[in-house]
Amino acid sequence: MKKILSLFLTVLLCLSICGCKEEPYVPPVSGYISDVKLYIDNSYTGENCLLYAIYTVTATDRDIEFFYYTQGQSSIGSGASITVNLLNTYYDLFSANLSVSKPFEITDLKSPSEGQLIEKGQSSEFISAFFISKNDIKDGGTVILNLKATDGFNEKEETGLDTVSYVESALSLARSISPDGKTKEELEKEAEVEKIDKELSNNIEKALKGSWAYTIDKDKYEMTFKDGKYTLTVEEGKKKKTLNTGSYSIRKKVILVTLKGGKEVRIPYSFADDKLTVSAPRSE
Repeated sequence: MKKILSLFLTVLLCLSICGCKEEPYVPPVSGYISDVKLYIDNSYTGENCLLYAIYTVTATDRDIEFFYYTQGQSSIGSGASITVNLLNTYYDLFSANLSVSKPFEITDLKSPSEGQLIEKGQSSEFISAFFISKNDIKDGGTVILNLKATDGFNEKEETGLDTVSYVESALSLARSISPDGKTKEELEKEAEVEKIDKELSNNIEKALKGSWAYTIDKDKYEMTFKDGKYTLTVEEGKKKKTLNTGSYSIRKKVILVTLKGGKEVRIPYSFADDKLTVSAPRSE
């Protein structure tokens, strides 16, 4: 009887051990998220650092539409988050922090918060940013990118921390992606000096011809435009002193002046209903 009882207890113990056996971990793989690249901004000091994730989303069998999300305890604006080493979760702050996103104006990368629609069969490249603890960066560590969109889209893709690249700054990363890219300010400056049609230029030239005065710190300046020649004077007592001379051309939003020596000066103007308004010069 004791032998039978002992055998019965042994069988129960074996069954109990087998029942507690953990299932092997299977890394999440998405059919929509691919080419995940991780970058850490080396310019951060202290206990935390900024991690950028650049990834491709492909609408393999359906349209994917992103929208502005509220995540965690604050409005962040993206449906992206990461879980590091299966422990700590961080939310995308790319669209919520101008200093983080501004360097990437020179690239074509998008944030999910922009509400982009990817039509079935199409792809788009995205960027997200996460402020993480440096203690999370370990050999053999993992990052799971979790991405949400409309209509129940919730996809996960795992990549190893061993693949992370270190960059000097966000701007250096952006420049490596788009060496010839231009910031919003650079594009606006280019637009200022676009050439305009001859008829409009002639009309502005007629209104511009003559002298235009402005004051800075009680000093009185006068700009004179005549037949493509520009002169700038300042009033000193009862006399006028010439400061600069050069040539000019009328562009889309500024009068572009080239001084003797090659330096350029931009003079903003507006022209509407045959009325011209000219502002003080702006050096570049």
